[in-house]
Amino acid sequence: MKISYLAALTTAVLIFQIPLQALAEVSEAELKSISIPDKVDTQIGRLEFFDGTPTDKTVDLVYDNLDRMRGVEVFLDNIGAVSMYSVRKGLDDAGAKGRTGLRCSRA
Repeated sequence: MKISYLAALTTAVLIFQIPLQALAEVSEAELKSISIPDKVDTQIGRLEFFDGTPTDKTVDLVYDNLDRMRGVEVFLDNIGAVSMYSVRKGLDDAGAKGRTGLRCSRA
């Protein structure tokens, strides 16, 4: 009997405690500090939000920027390989085949 009385008391306390927590007041300054503005000007353009959710135009703009960033990253990552290929092709065209070196005569 004591266990059911204790369980009922605990349940009642929890039920009445939850609404009290929901009534906690938040100051206007705190709300402003955590809220997202409706429009943000960035280097990629204006990002627009509705209730903190990006608009379809903003989503497209951000994904286009991510695609552009990935393209630049791939380009920069492969410059070294392309450069080495060009050097080897140039040496092959000048007559250095396989492991042989290229000798330049002094003029």
